[in-house]
Amino acid sequence: MEKLKNIEIIAMDLDDTLLRDDLTISDYTVSVLQALMKKGVLTLLASGRSPRSVHSYAQRIGSDKTESYILCNNGTQILTSDMKLEIISRCLGADLALEIYDYIESQNLSCHLYFDDTIYIVKRTVFSDRDAHLTKMKIVIPDDYREILRTKPVYKLLIPAEPDVIAAVEPEFRKRFGTRAVLFTSKPYFLEIIPLDTGKGEFLQELAWLLGIKNESVMAFGDSMNDETMIRLAGYGIAMKNGLDAIKDIAYAVTDYTNNEDGIAHFLEKYVL
Repeated sequence: MEKLKNIEIIAMDLDDTLLRDDLTISDYTVSVLQALMKKGVLTLLASGRSPRSVHSYAQRIGSDKTESYILCNNGTQILTSDMKLEIISRCLGADLALEIYDYIESQNLSCHLYFDDTIYIVKRTVFSDRDAHLTKMKIVIPDDYREILRTKPVYKLLIPAEPDVIAAVEPEFRKRFGTRAVLFTSKPYFLEIIPLDTGKGEFLQELAWLLGIKNESVMAFGDSMNDETMIRLAGYGIAMKNGLDAIKDIAYAVTDYTNNEDGIAHFLEKYVL
């Protein structure tokens, strides 16, 4: 593949993409990203995580000190990297969120809702503990979960369960809510539901349009199904070597190295810097 010119935006998923399995970013990767920022390339993070969780990684790479952005909750929010201004946001309506929650309850499943520094959960499970570890957010089990859904902005709902359970229930969730919301598995044990016509790719395109940047100057890195629209819609969608085959199949290219081997940094140094 030849060196790519005129790249103006680079968007990167976090988990299993930019982050190593120990949830860190190497000094080498930081140095490559900062070199790109010094050249004027808009380097932004695009994650299913909430703003506070994403912001800590923006601080790590230094994008919070530049005119950059963070795409959060799988694209339902775009904020400036310093978190001082929300540019775009979209929520599930309260009525739909309550309907989804009632069905989750009827299936004896749990539910996670993210707001500020808190994950509101129905019940504590191994998956809620894993979620709290990944995001560094606190867990709260509210007395009235329906009241939380009525009073908090619902950027996304997450259903945690064993992968075989998620695979079994996902078709019925799609049948009931697929025309009114977007559903995907961000990890085999997380089924996520976000507003219709929303996703990382859709909001990345909208941000590029607002900034007057052409799509052929947009690059995106991802590994999983919550990255699908970003990989598919970006001018250059790059899948991680450790990514799902479904993502590799639609990507412009695949990194030579995994997330644990600084795959993004190696790719950018070879083809963009």
